[in-house]
Formats: sequence, C-alpha cells, structure tokens
Amino acid sequence: MKKSTEVMLKSIIGNIFLVFFKIIGGLVLKSSSLLADGIHSLSDFTTDIVAIVGNIMSLKPADEKHPYGHGKIEYVTSIFIGAAIIIVGLFLLFENGKSRIIIPSKLVFLIIIIVILIKYLLSSYLIRQGKKLNNGILIASGKESKMDVYSSLIVLISSFCMQLSNKIVILKYADKIAIVIVSFFIIKTGFDLLKENIEMIIGSKEENEKRKEFLNDLLLSHEGVLEISNLQIMKYGSYDVVFITIVMEGKNSLEEASELSRHLEEEINKIDSKFKYVSVKILSKEKKSS
Repeated sequence: MKKSTEVMLKSIIGNIFLVFFKIIGGLVLKSSSLLADGIHSLSDFTTDIVAIVGNIMSLKPADEKHPYGHGKIEYVTSIFIGAAIIIVGLFLLFENGKSRIIIPSKLVFLIIIIVILIKYLLSSYLIRQGKKLNNGILIASGKESKMDVYSSLIVLISSFCMQLSNKIVILKYADKIAIVIVSFFIIKTGFDLLKENIEMIIGSKEENEKRKEFLNDLLLSHEGVLEISNLQIMKYGSYDVVFITIVMEGKNSLEEASELSRHLEEEINKIDSKFKYVSVKILSKEKKSS
C-alpha cells in the first residue's frame, strides 16, 4: 500500500469517529451548531474517500494517451473536494435559517474539547505528510480538516454564550451566528481550493527560482553547452515535468544529440525524484571566435 493511501485511511477512521461523536452529541445535547459541525465532518469523511480514489488514479503510469502520467488527477480530485466543501457551507447556511433556538446541555463543552484535540492532531498529520510526500490531495484534505478545528472553536464559544442567554437575552442567537461564521469559513476554504487547483490544471509553471537556477547551472557546466534557450518546470501533481532546450557548440549528428539528450534526462531524474518526466532538446550552433 502506498504511504499516501495509508495516511488517507487513517484520516477516514478518525473522521468516522468524529462524525458519530458530533452528530449524536448534537442531537442528544440539543446543540444545533455541534450538529452542523458534525455535518462538516461528514463532508471530511466523503472527501477522504474521493481523495483515496484520486490518489490511486494519479499514481497510474504513463501511457500512449497520457505521456506524462496521470498526476493532474490530483488537481481534479482537489477541485471536487473544493466544490463539495462549498456545497456543505451553503447547505449549513440554508438549514440555519429554519432551525429552532434551543439552549444546549453543558456537557457539550466536553465533547467539543475532545473533538478539537482529535481534529487538530488529524489535520496537522495530513498537512505534514502531504508536504513530506509532496502530495496535493493530502494537503487539500488537511486544510479542509484544519477548518474543522476552527469551526469547532466557534461552536465552543457559541455554546458558552448560549449558557448565559438567561442573563443576556441576545446571546440566545449565538448558536445561529456561530453556524453562519462556520459556513463562511467552510465556503472560503472551498473557493481557495478551487482557485488554486484550477490554476494548476491549466498549467502552472514552477515558481521556485532556486530549482530553475540549479538546473540552469548544472546544464551550463557540461562541456560544449553555450546557453539554455528554454527551461520550464511544470507541476503535475506530486511530480514535475521538465522541458529543456539547450544550445550546443558545433554541429552534432542526430545520434550524438539523441545520446546526449538521454544522458542529461537520466542525470536530472537522479538529482531530484520530483523530476519524473524530463525532455531535453538539443540545438547546434557554431561558437563565434573572439
């Protein structure tokens, strides 16, 4: 089993527990905001399933129709997750307008504190593993889970305010205000994911200039290389596709150019595991005498 899939399975187990814990707690203790938070966790569980499927598909090797592999499936999956998050946020806003105002049990504090601790550990784990494995799906899922931590904190504050509503009447609306805030948090997370991954899927270039400079210096260090006329690093999910055009001194036969291209591609592949597909094109040019 791939490490990224193993991480997502752990996330699913954690989210199953949180879904039941929040929804049952919200119903029994009469907390609308905790129930809404439970629905949010249900979306986490659903997106985890989608993330596993997307992760498995993105690891499929290159074929005739997809010469650079299936890495961009990560972006499609993350876009789906983003859309699902927005739908959940809008659903909570809609339902909030119809729900009755009920003062929750004080026991809701204990449930929310437990939820916050578990969710914080789970979201941090997903983001940390996503960065370690260079996996956009894990990072997207982790960010979505991080919003669940913030939403639970808001539920905690609103529950406290609701307990004081017998003294300050306006605080009885704390639950409804909390759901509105949680919903907007959720919707913003969804839009951010959509924006980021749509940009990636239409072909975002590598913005890390240090990596480009490193490759540029490496290529120029080879004897006979006059200049680098093109160097592009395209993000393709958890790996990169590199397009390079170099200008060589003198004339090279087709066989020599092909051999040198293959040698440079293999060298770049070995330097960084992220450079999965590398294409080097060689142009010849007579060096001007001084």
